[in-house]
This record gives sequence, C-alpha cells and structure tokens, in this order.
Amino acid sequence: LAQCFVFLFKFDSESRRLLLGRLVRRRPDDFGILMSLGDSTRGLGRDAVQARIRWYQAAVALRPQHPDAHGALGLA
Repeated sequence: LAQCFVFLFKFDSESRRLLLGRLVRRRPDDFGILMSLGDSTRGLGRDAVQARIRWYQAAVALRPQHPDAHGALGLA
C-alpha cells in the first residue's frame, strides 16, 4: 500500500482525489487513505472544508489515540 501512495503523487489533484475515493470504498477502515483524502482537499477553498473535516473525523474514529489525526482535524 505504501507504494500506492507514492504512485498517487504522479497524478494531478483531482485524479488523486478520485482514485482515493475509489480506494476508500474498497478499504473504508484504512487510516492512510482517510488521512490522504483529508489532505487532498487542502487548498480547494471553503467548499472543501466540510469534506476535509469528515475525512479527518473518520480517521479519528478509526484511531482515536493517533495524534496526527487529531492535529489534522483541529487544523481543518
């Protein structure tokens, strides 16, 4: 899976989000995918804030003790 994330950076932002969306449907409990989806919405403006919050909330729900998930949610 780590190789997959490296591969994702070769795509433009929209294609990356679409691919991550497909991946999360197949692996909804994958912390890395959830965090990457939240990260992928940065810089998209106010409309993307709610989506970013939802992805990070899902990551926190999956790993409630993970500091990066809480930090990302707080900064969302």
